[in-house]
Amino acid sequence: YAYKRALQNRALRTQQRWEYVQSVPTLVGNITIMWAGIERLLDELIGYYQQNFTDLSTDHPVSLSNKLEYLKRLQRDERFPLGVQEFCRETRITAKRLGKKRHDIIHGLLHRSGNLTWRTQRVVYDGPHARIEQNHYENKDLADLSKEIFSLSHDLSRKVWVLTRGDYSAYSSEDIEKALSELGMGQEVSNF
Repeated sequence: YAYKRALQNRALRTQQRWEYVQSVPTLVGNITIMWAGIERLLDELIGYYQQNFTDLSTDHPVSLSNKLEYLKRLQRDERFPLGVQEFCRETRITAKRLGKKRHDIIHGLLHRSGNLTWRTQRVVYDGPHARIEQNHYENKDLADLSKEIFSLSHDLSRKVWVLTRGDYSAYSSEDIEKALSELGMGQEVSNF
């Protein structure tokens, strides 16, 4: 009986370890998909701003760092309510913080380091020098990052829809009213 029980426990641990390992590609996939949505929303916001408030002499930023720099321009535009300026500032800060973690996971070599820890390694270039940067993650860290990215995406999407006069039918009237209020726009969106 003890031998049979030991085999069952071993099989159960093996199954749990396999499920744990398989959860990581799902988390990484979710992070990748949601981040693509965030960058698309930033593109939409910046594109709308360029079309309506600039002379189009500046190229649309492609890299995340350039998009975040461009958000500084939006956050300093005095034509916008303080809520819109603060939204651009907070989005820039949050996207920069989450973007670095996402970059480590997506563009680093992700592999197991021990039973429950994942490690990323990526090459970081500092001028003519290169160095290996390593970070450690557990599944919980990856799940927490996924939740934070989802939260940013959700907040960003409804506010970008309001600012760019997108399709309001995608959100409840309560979500739209909340976004307008948080952006300091009340019910009037014509200022943006």
